[in-house]
Amino acid sequence: MILRLYAVGEGARLARHLVRSVMATWPAPCDTDTAVTVTGELFANACAATPGRPVWIYVSWHQDGALVSCWDSNPACPAEPSLPADLLNETGRGMYLIHTLSLAHGITPETRDSITGKSVWSLVPTRRSS
Repeated sequence: MILRLYAVGEGARLARHLVRSVMATWPAPCDTDTAVTVTGELFANACAATPGRPVWIYVSWHQDGALVSCWDSNPACPAEPSLPADLLNETGRGMYLIHTLSLAHGITPETRDSITGKSVWSLVPTRRSS
């Protein structure tokens, strides 16, 4: 599924809802919470990088989990995954969460509609632990 949204606050809620809804249609039951959390973080990073601009959310089934990616029109890479120096700060830990929750993650330069940007992607586990 590919979803085009705009980098505004309400878009994050819609992106999370649609990822959960798409995953509910998959043939095997799966834990959607991690994918929804990662989607929210990816979208928040895109909003910070390109406020008000188009953002594409992509989710697909993968044998190891869900592949979630978010494209935005800013080709600059997000910060390396780390906790903020001030642990009470409410921002700055998105890539750390993505890194921690993912089986794999990365950044891929990508062009959409003749605009060069990047896709930040994450492969998240969907199997429920016993």
